Amino acid sequence: MTLAFVALASTPMAVQLLGLDHRETEEQREKASMPSSFNWREPQTFSKGFDAYYQDNFGWRASLIEAHARFKIISRVSPTEKVVIGSNGWLFYTGDKVMDNYQRLRPYKEHQLRRIKDYLEAKRDWLAAKGVQYLYVVAPDKHSIYPEYIPDRISTIPAPSRLDQLISYLAEHSDIKIVDFRQDMKVAKSDKRVYHKTDTHWNLHGARIGYEAIALRLQLLFPGFTIREKERYMTRWELGSQGDMGKMIGIDGLYHETRVNYLPDDGGCGRQLAPEISSEHFDDKGVHIAAVGCADGQLNAVFFGDSYRNLLLKFAEQDFKRVDHINRRFNLEAMQAYISNRKPDVVIEMYVERMMGAVVPQATIDKLLVDVETN
Repeated sequence: MTLAFVALASTPMAVQLLGLDHRETEEQREKASMPSSFNWREPQTFSKGFDAYYQDNFGWRASLIEAHARFKIISRVSPTEKVVIGSNGWLFYTGDKVMDNYQRLRPYKEHQLRRIKDYLEAKRDWLAAKGVQYLYVVAPDKHSIYPEYIPDRISTIPAPSRLDQLISYLAEHSDIKIVDFRQDMKVAKSDKRVYHKTDTHWNLHGARIGYEAIALRLQLLFPGFTIREKERYMTRWELGSQGDMGKMIGIDGLYHETRVNYLPDDGGCGRQLAPEISSEHFDDKGVHIAAVGCADGQLNAVFFGDSYRNLLLKFAEQDFKRVDHINRRFNLEAMQAYISNRKPDVVIEMYVERMMGAVVPQATIDKLLVDVETN
């Protein structure tokens, strides 16, 4: 099969159709040398050297690998385990056990649901003791909104999703409510696309739906809070490069992505601000901390979350006085530092469905509870 593919791919027609380019680059010409001798005491040294020599000197190797990937994609077989190729040009991410969640293969256990509930309540109560409101938001996975494009071979057990489990458990055992807008997304998708086809993230149409759901909850807590109407944005579709999953497949130019853009009709008032939380409050490296806001905005917020929050900021920067946004989970030390410097009105945590519901150690919960009791 492989030899047949190599022979087929070597024809001029295949070179054109599969995108082969057999012109050698300077880097390709710097190939490994054949090992000069075999040492019986270290046979692995020769085998590794021979393998490197063979890999580097095999003719058209890089081009054939790309051609093989293209051939698999034509057959709707992904060349990488990180991506599932769906129908109509849709790609779906498989990392973070998202497919297991989609197929209902990883349901929460009772003790996990109880621990998540306790942590959500502890954060809410800790912030409430300092006069700060708290929202927990879950952005749906693309798999939950567009299952019709996932291959039929990936079947789903008729059982509640993890998010369904958590919402039901909280309804029975707590008064805390998650901001859940999956139904709004499913209704909206009949009129417009709300996720990128080749990316793991939603587009600005989807982000707007999430933002409006958050705003509705905030308006219950802050009756005077209003947001810029959707009609006060100009929207347009723009052709751009492939999304993150297109890049995971590893073939430049194979996919393109049409992206919707929202532009305030009056230019808007959103601006970049200096962050007030220092990275020294975070143990893990690479934490991105930034702030946006509008001088005429109404609320100060701290926003913890993953990359799904990024597009929400396109709207939040027009309506909030200040939003400090941090790409990580809730951090007690950072919040203590922020509150001592500037008291926020609300803390918002938002994660995509596959990353929601952190089951933290009991000691993390106890630390929040002790601080509430001592105040």
